[in-house]
Amino acid sequence: MEHFYTDLSIWDAHRTQISFIVFHDSQRPKDIIRSIMLIVEQQAHDSLFNPDTYIKYQYVPFDNESGSAPLTLSYSYKDWAIGIVMHAAGLFDETQDDYNRSQWFEHVFDNKTKFFCARSSEGAFFCPSNEIEFLNPWDNRYVEGNAWHYRFFVPHNTPHRIKLFGDEEIFAQELDIFFMCSRLWSTTVLPNPYYWPGNEHDLLSVWQFNYANRSDLTQKHSRWILDHVYTINPDGLPGTMIMEHFQHGSHIYRYSRNNGQSTVTSITHNNSAENIYVQRVLLNGKLLSTFPFIDLIEHLKCTTQSLSIQLDLFMSSTPS
Repeated sequence: MEHFYTDLSIWDAHRTQISFIVFHDSQRPKDIIRSIMLIVEQQAHDSLFNPDTYIKYQYVPFDNESGSAPLTLSYSYKDWAIGIVMHAAGLFDETQDDYNRSQWFEHVFDNKTKFFCARSSEGAFFCPSNEIEFLNPWDNRYVEGNAWHYRFFVPHNTPHRIKLFGDEEIFAQELDIFFMCSRLWSTTVLPNPYYWPGNEHDLLSVWQFNYANRSDLTQKHSRWILDHVYTINPDGLPGTMIMEHFQHGSHIYRYSRNNGQSTVTSITHNNSAENIYVQRVLLNGKLLSTFPFIDLIEHLKCTTQSLSIQLDLFMSSTPS
């Protein structure tokens, strides 16, 4: 351990700044993780993961905590992340327990409205009652956001989230509304009631079109975001979103660094204001048949014969 880190704003940084650090500095993330563990140990700080009421009801009841839905969504995501660590440590029984809990987000999904809503210990849903309430970013049933902001926040299991909508077409339509309506909001001073680029739980949303077989919409909206949100103006990087700027610009969500031993080169061909769609991708000169997905283990793996990886993205003005 080379450095000890304190005062970490995890909510603001773990899906943006931390990802950027992982990409270019393999040692610092390890130090950050060890620092967090030491802070918990030294301060005897009780973890927020899986409190008794959460385990009992398999969601956070609204009568115990006003942020019922967003906390349940966050705990589900955290259990999935913990499960990955447990699996890497060979603790497979614990892994399955965490993966099972990572699906509990569905317990705060209201099938009538198709939104995540507060739910009481008796099982009753307390969803917004009209369109204005769904768009209210100060609704105390949510945390730093509204019902729309949390509607798509299942970063660890988008395919299951799509099933809750009914099918891929419906999911893509609703997600498209989320982004198209956000364009009508011109100010960055007040929260955008739809897609809010400066808030953590919306960061993954634009990439979720890929899971609904609409990668063209990911490309369309990510280019608009790059041109209108992550600009060269003083307000061009909302919050700690430098990594999102990188990802929108590269059309790739989350690289793997391969323990700092590889060089990944991404080259974009025929790029212009009109050519916003990815026509095809070559990985080390060969067509990437799994596009828009890249397997971080198989595709971005270096060997002793080759310590470099090259991605070539060919752009077009029409969806491929």
